[in-house]
Amino acid sequence: EDDGTGRNRLTPADIRALKLAWDKAKIPAMRRVLVLCPEHVNDLLAVDESFEKQYKDIREGRVLKLYGFKIYEFAEAVYYDNLNKKKSFGSIPSATDRMASVAFYAPKTLKARGDGEGKSKTKMYYSESKNDPEGRSSKIGFRTYFVCIPKTGKYIGAIVSPQA
Repeated sequence: EDDGTGRNRLTPADIRALKLAWDKAKIPAMRRVLVLCPEHVNDLLAVDESFEKQYKDIREGRVLKLYGFKIYEFAEAVYYDNLNKKKSFGSIPSATDRMASVAFYAPKTLKARGDGEGKSKTKMYYSESKNDPEGRSSKIGFRTYFVCIPKTGKYIGAIVSPQA
């Protein structure tokens, strides 16, 4: 159904259809991953009570599994144009472009960290509490950059909400 913006909502049936398609393609059930865009997360929260309960009950606000897929969210999701062509990452979306959720089989992807010369790209930020008599707390944080890419063109897919 239309979400009020001219975009069709994602439903649990769409994810079940993806599962069935992957089952028929004989993609192993273990280690399937689905990365939901913010629009699709919102669609599922509005439609599926069990999804909403599972989402809210988890301390970090993440969903563990849905129909055999390990679920993640990514705010900077990929966009597709009105011809269903994937847009370049970081490109500015037009009014007719749509966010997409992506699915992949984890063993057929790779994750790389660092700068190619063996140096870590993890940066630590630290702020020591020297004169904080009330809180007496220091702050520490980390930032790590990495890339996750498919090893082959197999075992990857996207769910793109069509225009209503």
